[in-house]
Amino acid sequence: MNLGAAKRLRRELLNLERSSVSNGEEDEFIPHLKPSSDASSILRWTAHIRGPPDTPYRRGVYALSIICGSDYPLSPPTIKFDADAPPVGGASSSPSPPPSGRIFHPNVHFLSGEICLDILRREWSPAWSLQSACRAVVALLSDPDASS
Repeated sequence: MNLGAAKRLRRELLNLERSSVSNGEEDEFIPHLKPSSDASSILRWTAHIRGPPDTPYRRGVYALSIICGSDYPLSPPTIKFDADAPPVGGASSSPSPPPSGRIFHPNVHFLSGEICLDILRREWSPAWSLQSACRAVVALLSDPDASS
């Protein structure tokens, strides 16, 4: 494994921990990110994002699977909706997201959960972090991009 990728990801984890402690409370629109339970690699992460308000996704919390390559942050992470993780949350008085964890969106492949987002491909910059990439996914849920 490239030590640069591990060092960067440990720094991002430290920044996430510091920001959650300093804020004292969680902002419901900040993605909840953590390394995967598989402690063998810091290159695998999970995130939970809340659906943005005023969208069909507003009542759901969706799981993302994140895999960083050994050349992260020079190359983008692979971020997918985790189709195996059921959505969390939702109101009982209204329709809830599909129980399979799949999401219906023009920029998300229904079966694989792959996200079509320019910053996760050709527009990636090492200035982006995992948290900022997850925020971009939330923004994409509000504003689908027909050109990608």
